[in-house]
Amino acid sequence: MLIVTYNPGYGFGVADGGVVQIVDEILQKKMTRVVVSNQSVIDELRLRVCKGEISHNEIVFKFKDKYIEVNKYGASPSGYPKGFMSTVIDRTTELLRCACNKRKEERNK
Repeated sequence: MLIVTYNPGYGFGVADGGVVQIVDEILQKKMTRVVVSNQSVIDELRLRVCKGEISHNEIVFKFKDKYIEVNKYGASPSGYPKGFMSTVIDRTTELLRCACNKRKEERNK
């Protein structure tokens, strides 16, 4: 069983271009515990579950005191706890709001 702990303030960060290689290494070494600080590794692992390269029964994600199981599609049927992998979503939402507000301001001039 691989337990992947998501800790946005601590853990190893991975450059986007290195995610596939890191996940390959995690799987080849049959690691049982990994702490990551960005969601790219988690997303790649979830993709591997969906592709059938990892059984959904052999991996679990941990955030704070909660364990998050995924199904064969790499998704969590029970949803994700607040704060879990939310940095990208929060930034994207903020960027879209900013752009919309800026367009409104430009139209109103």
